[in-house]
Amino acid sequence: MEGSVLVIEDEEPVRQLLAVNLQNAGYKVHCAGDIPQAEVLMRQIRPDLVVLSWILPGIPGLPFARRLRSDRRTKDISIVLISTRSEEHDKVAALEKGGIVVAERVPCEVEPSTHSEEYLKTKKEKLGHLFTSR
Repeated sequence: MEGSVLVIEDEEPVRQLLAVNLQNAGYKVHCAGDIPQAEVLMRQIRPDLVVLSWILPGIPGLPFARRLRSDRRTKDISIVLISTRSEEHDKVAALEKGGIVVAERVPCEVEPSTHSEEYLKTKKEKLGHLFTSR
């Protein structure tokens, strides 16, 4: 499978989990921890898909998604907005702003000492079914 994906997620373990699963599915993956990092990457690459966290430090994901939709260079990039928000009106608001797909993410507590292979393995075992390709 070909294609590139930009993952924008501030929680490093979640970002790594997404990246590993996407790489295993054959995608070239670029990662950013916030919108300013993502903007730098967007000037260098044009991904086929953006996996974007709704809640980010500084600039939230939804306004960034709206900017991508309003820019003629990026308006056709597919966007998956991941969120722990489960309220229907939040999902509807995102969908109304340009056909953004909203994927609900299970919240997880992350301790600084958990940035290890064992942590990622455990999370993948628990949540891997959410990220595997079909």
